[in-house]
Amino acid sequence: MFSDFLTLNYKDFAKGFVMAVLGAVLGLVYSAIQTGTLSTINWATIVQCAGAAGIGYLIKNYFSDESGKVFGRIG
Repeated sequence: MFSDFLTLNYKDFAKGFVMAVLGAVLGLVYSAIQTGTLSTINWATIVQCAGAAGIGYLIKNYFSDESGKVFGRIG
């Protein structure tokens, strides 16, 4: 069930939080692979990545209609 066009509900925020956590985990894995260690991870970048993932998801849902189509056309 999707929220109406130009609205968000609590499920959108919960899923946005999950996307933020997944974004942080992926950012952490990427950083660890790139540097080869967990000790030199830039945590500010990880938090920014997580925030961008969560906010991006909320923006997408805000502009999606009840059927999940963005702007009523895409998807």
